[in-house]
Amino acid sequence: MQILTKEISTRTATFVSQIEQSAHLPVRYFDISARPNISDGVFGTVDTHPNDGIYKVWLQSALPQEPFEADLLHELRHILQVESGCSEVYNKDSAEFHGPNRAFIQNVGAHLSSAILDAEVNSWLTHIGYSQEYFSTINLDTLLSVSDHGHINIEDPLEFADLCLKIVHSALSTNGTSMQKICAAYSSYQRATQTASEMYSKLSEISLDNLNSIMLGHCLVVDSLNLWRYYYVATPRIRIRTHGEYVAFFAPRNTDRNTLGQAPHGV
Repeated sequence: MQILTKEISTRTATFVSQIEQSAHLPVRYFDISARPNISDGVFGTVDTHPNDGIYKVWLQSALPQEPFEADLLHELRHILQVESGCSEVYNKDSAEFHGPNRAFIQNVGAHLSSAILDAEVNSWLTHIGYSQEYFSTINLDTLLSVSDHGHINIEDPLEFADLCLKIVHSALSTNGTSMQKICAAYSSYQRATQTASEMYSKLSEISLDNLNSIMLGHCLVVDSLNLWRYYYVATPRIRIRTHGEYVAFFAPRNTDRNTLGQAPHGV
């Protein structure tokens, strides 16, 4: 099987074929350079809500073989998440959303979603024998390299959230081994590092491997960052819009576990 410029290994091709066959829409692949609104540092991405009936996956062809195959499966896993009914974080139709900060609000919302969804993907990839170290190392180095820029206004709730999410995302992708190094580098942002550490600790207690736990993770990060003013968490059947709805939905009596489509530890 060839995808873009890469001849894919037989093992990876088997996973790809299984996912493509189970997907409700056809999947097409493009080089990351062809992605609309491309930004630096993006290894891959996927349009999981297409308006033309095609799942479009953008990948960085220049990646080494093993990271390329891991990235390919990473993006395809996001399709399974959406088709299985995983929660996502959505922008509220707020006054701020219609103001000059719209793009940044959308960006932070995307980070809120991906922090949790990527954790499930990475857990699955690790279980089936694919390493994420190539990406986690680059992302960590990038985060550390800008720690002394001193341009983050943590009094702004969105800038504060963005920094916290970057820390949490890195910590989740390294099983917490990067947290001490990040906190040291960002010591001048003590409130952010403390909040991020607390979020990571809470998320580490959740097995992000079923629909309820993924929604709990999404609600937890929105609630911890006090961002219900800007965002809500929803699946195709459930919408959680406030702190009160979050607490009520995850009351102890609501303990049903809904599996994630094809089990997270096997495609």
